[in-house]
Amino acid sequence: GVQNNSNNDGNNVNPQSEPPVVPAPPPPGPPPPGPPGPPGAPPGPGGPSLSLPKKPTIKPSKKLNGYPWSNLKYIQAKKTWWVDVDESSIIINKEEIEDTFYKKVSKPADSYSSSKKAIKQPKTIQLLDPKRGQAISIALSRCKLPYPEIAKAIMDLNEDVIQTSHADALIKYAPLEEEIEALRSFEGDFEKLNKPEKFFLSVINIPDYVKRLEAFRAKLGFEELYNDVKEPLDNLSFALNEIYKNDKFHEFLRVILGIGNYINGGTFRGGAFGFKMDSLFKMAELRYTSTRSMTLLNYVADYLDSDESYSSDNSKFKKSDLFSIEETLSHVGKASSISNEEIESSLNALSKSISTINDMLEHFDLDDRFVEIMTPFYKEASERVNELRSRLDEARESFSHILNHFGENPKTDSATFFGNIQKFVLYYQDAKKQNISNKEKQEKQRLKNNNNNNNNNNNNSSSKGNSNVKKNKGSAPLGIDDAIAQLRAGNFRRANN
Repeated sequence: GVQNNSNNDGNNVNPQSEPPVVPAPPPPGPPPPGPPGPPGAPPGPGGPSLSLPKKPTIKPSKKLNGYPWSNLKYIQAKKTWWVDVDESSIIINKEEIEDTFYKKVSKPADSYSSSKKAIKQPKTIQLLDPKRGQAISIALSRCKLPYPEIAKAIMDLNEDVIQTSHADALIKYAPLEEEIEALRSFEGDFEKLNKPEKFFLSVINIPDYVKRLEAFRAKLGFEELYNDVKEPLDNLSFALNEIYKNDKFHEFLRVILGIGNYINGGTFRGGAFGFKMDSLFKMAELRYTSTRSMTLLNYVADYLDSDESYSSDNSKFKKSDLFSIEETLSHVGKASSISNEEIESSLNALSKSISTINDMLEHFDLDDRFVEIMTPFYKEASERVNELRSRLDEARESFSHILNHFGENPKTDSATFFGNIQKFVLYYQDAKKQNISNKEKQEKQRLKNNNNNNNNNNNNSSSKGNSNVKKNKGSAPLGIDDAIAQLRAGNFRRANN
C-alpha cells in the first residue's frame, strides 16, 4: 500500500497520533485525516473481536490481472513501519486501472467446459513466507503420507513412519509462533490453503510439538551416537592392551635401545636408559652414508630378518619373532584417529540427548503415548551410557598409567601417543618392502653377472683354441707340454691332420 503521510510543508504526520501543538495554523492544504476514536471507546455489539485487524474489502467492478507481489499479512507487518501505513487516502482512477489491467476471458465453447475450467484451477491461499513455504513443501514431499497420518505418527512415536531424516526436517521447519497465530485466526476456505499451511494446521495442536520431536529424534539416533562412542572406545582399549601387555613390543624397544646407544656412543645422546615413542619413526631420519635412500629402519628390518638370537640372555624370542612387530599393533592406527578427549565429548553429547527424554517424561501426562514408549527406552539407554562412562574412565586411567610406564609427557593425548607409533608402523612397513625390492634387484644382478662370466669364459676358451690351431700350422713340432695343452683343448687331431 502507499500512504500519503506528508503535508505541504514536508512534515510527517502520524494518522494515529494527536496533531502537534503549533503556534500558528499551517498554510491551506488538503485536510489531514480525521483523528482516531478516543481510547477506551466501547466495542460494538457482540463484545470485543478476537480476530486480527483487517483491511477494508475492495472489489473492482471487473476481474483484473493479479499483481504478483510478496504481500505481508498483519502478523508479518505488526512490528514494522507498515503497520501504521494508511493507503485509504490515496486518490486512484479506478476506471483507468480497470481498463488497463482487466482480465481477458476467452469465451468458452459451452457451459460444460467453462464450469470444468473453473473447478480445475482453484486458487490456493498462502499465509507463509513464499521461500519458507517452498522449502517446507520439498521436505514434506519426502514423507508420502496424508498430513493427519504424519501428525498421528508424531503423537504415537511411530518409527515405521517417522525416520531420522524426517524428524530432522520436521524440527527444522516447525511452525513459528507468528505462523501459528496467522493460521488460527484464518477465517477463509481451508481447502484453498497451500500444502505447508495445511500441514501446520494438522500439527499445531500437538502438545510441545518441537520438544516431542527432539526427544523422538534422540531415540531414533541413539544407536548411531552410541556406536560413535563405543567403536573408538573399543579401539582405544584394544590398543592400550596391545602396547602394555605386548612382550614382543617391549623386546623390540629393547633391541632399538641397544642399537641406538651403540650408534650414539660417545655423544651426548648416548648412554640412554630409554626413549619416547616418537623416536621410533625418527629412525627414518638416520640415513646410510653410502646409500642415502636407506635408513636405520632398513637396517633394523634387515637385522631382524633372521632366525638367530638377538640377545645373549636366553630371551624366549628370536630375531624373526620381532621382524613382523607391526602385526601385533593392529589397533594402534584406529586408536590414533580419535583422542580420549574427543570420545568423552561424543559421550557427553549422547548423555545430553537422552537427558532431553528424561525432562519430557516429567512433563507429559502418564496416559500419553510418549510416556509409554520413552520410559523403558530411557531406562535402557541410561544404563548403556553409564556403562560407556565407566569404560572410558577405566581407559583414561590405563592410558595415564601407560604414559607413566613409557616415560611420556603426562599431558600427551591418546591420538598423539598412538599416532607416533602408527607412523613408525607405516615407515617400518615401507622399509621392509624396500629391503625386499633391493634383494630382488641384487639377485637379478648376481644372476646377470654369472651369465656374463660364463659367456666370457666360453668365449676365452674358444679364442684360445683357435689361436693354438693357427699357431701350430707350419710351426715346429709340439713339445710334450704343448701337446697336452692341445689335447685338453680338443685341437690335437685338427693340428695333425
